[in-house]
Amino acid sequence: MQEDLHRLSEWSNKWLLDFNIEKFKVMHVGHKLATSYSISRADGTPCRLAEADEEKDRGVILTNDLKARR
Repeated sequence: MQEDLHRLSEWSNKWLLDFNIEKFKVMHVGHKLATSYSISRADGTPCRLAEADEEKDRGVILTNDLKARR
């Protein structure tokens, strides 16, 4: 996944399309490994992505144990 984030960052820089990196989050599903991910800002400095145990999307809250709540 880290390699994909690196490619996404390169694509963003090539096309001058900045992402709002502060909105990026990582949710570990099904395991408790201490893996961290980062993406490069437009100026090249790395930004570690925030981790989330749950996230709301379209009114449904998904948790890292794949249980959905309203």
